[in-house]
Amino acid sequence: MTPVTPSHTTGHAIEPREGVTQFFTTQQHQADELMTLELLKTLLLYCLVFNLAFVSSWFLIFTYAHDWMFNLHRKCFQVTLPQFDALNYAGMMLYKIATYFLNVAQMIALWLTT
Repeated sequence: MTPVTPSHTTGHAIEPREGVTQFFTTQQHQADELMTLELLKTLLLYCLVFNLAFVSSWFLIFTYAHDWMFNLHRKCFQVTLPQFDALNYAGMMLYKIATYFLNVAQMIALWLTT
């Protein structure tokens, strides 16, 4: 690839090569077609399923492996059992609220408008 000199040093306007212009035009056209509303709805649905699976597995691990999780975190942090329970419950609650606001609300808005 040959270097392009700035136009202020040579006094001539820089003309882009045809292949470069063709490449960027094709890339922009492909980018315009990449994200459609249907694809966005599908993406949000997959994100919702992933996030709900994550918080559900967090809940199951918290419920059935509570003592193991507590002992693991107690080695790293000075946390009491009530603090540990409150932090996990609050974390799950905030994660679910964020999932509903960031996934479900947008999916409903897209389905109502299209």
